This record gives sequence, structure tokens and C-alpha cells, in this order.
Amino acid sequence: MRVAMEDDKIPVHRPFWDTYGVLNTTIKIAKHDIITIPIQAINRSCSIWGQDAHIFRYANTLVCWPWPHLISGAFAGLRDPPESSKAIQGLYSNILTFLSGNRGCIGYRFALVE
Repeated sequence: MRVAMEDDKIPVHRPFWDTYGVLNTTIKIAKHDIITIPIQAINRSCSIWGQDAHIFRYANTLVCWPWPHLISGAFAGLRDPPESSKAIQGLYSNILTFLSGNRGCIGYRFALVE
């Protein structure tokens, strides 16, 4: 949850029709509006992750893998994460599970090791 510090317009990926029949390309927010980000919905969105979004794919977390040519064994044949997932700015990889910024999960590295 975040609170808007000033009036703003948030651009959207696809235009949408509002209840008044107006086509919008932004979402207007006012100062002090509370903004909630649906983390689970984003992490499982078929439009971002593909039709198998409900299945955890370790390959989707390998965005920062520095040497993809060295992937072998259990990791051989992994597909690259979808291009659309690169727009997600999370603390780790392209997922919002651990958030980011001053409210980011301090135990995310432990969780990854587990």
C-alpha cells in the first residue's frame, strides 16, 4: 500500500473504458489517495507470465543470471522469462513477492536459499 504525495496520472499498458463510457489511457489519482498493488495477481497474471502463470517456473527468476551459457544439468532447457515481465520492478528478479525500497523484505535472501 502506498499513499500519493501529489496529484498525478498513472499510465496504463492498455486503454480501458470507464463507467461513463470514456476511453482512458491513464488513471488519475489525487494527493493522499491510497494505492494498493495486487502482488499475487501480478505474480500470477497470464498477460505477463503466459498461460502457465499459475505454475512456478524457476527460469522466470533467472533474469540476473550472469552466464546463461553455463546453465546445464537440472537447469538445461529453461526458457527465458517473458519480455513483458521485465517491466516489473521488484527487489529480486521480476517478481513483487519481496517488494522493494524501504519496505522491502529484509529476509529475502534467506527465503531464496530455503
